[in-house]
Amino acid sequence: MLRGLPPEAVEAEEGAMREAADLARGSPGRALELMGSIGAAAFAAFLKRPKLSPATAVEVAAHFSGRATAEDYEMFCDLLLGWTGEQARAAGLSGGGAALAAAHEDINSSLRQADALNLDRRQTVTDAIMRLEEALKSP
Repeated sequence: MLRGLPPEAVEAEEGAMREAADLARGSPGRALELMGSIGAAAFAAFLKRPKLSPATAVEVAAHFSGRATAEDYEMFCDLLLGWTGEQARAAGLSGGGAALAAAHEDINSSLRQADALNLDRRQTVTDAIMRLEEALKSP
């Protein structure tokens, strides 16, 4: 299928496939779900930021205005919670991580509450990233 495309398109498609495979942690089905997902794109944008800030939070959360679907939002939330849990676990193995574990719990609770009450997704994502920023600053 990729052979008929121009080289630039093939490179872009291969890059997107690699990114989806990395985010899916080896699950082919999950990688296919991630391909083209606004939620996965928002999470990839989050990961590419060298430093979290209010501006970063707003930029990432902007993905959830307009045409983003509930599935895109859920995809982002799943990826964010998984990543936060991994970071908390890694920090815990080296003797820290209490702040990240608390942030994971707070973010999970906030996301569930926002979903149950149909709250603004952009604001919920912004708040989650800012909570994560606070936790990452803690020793």
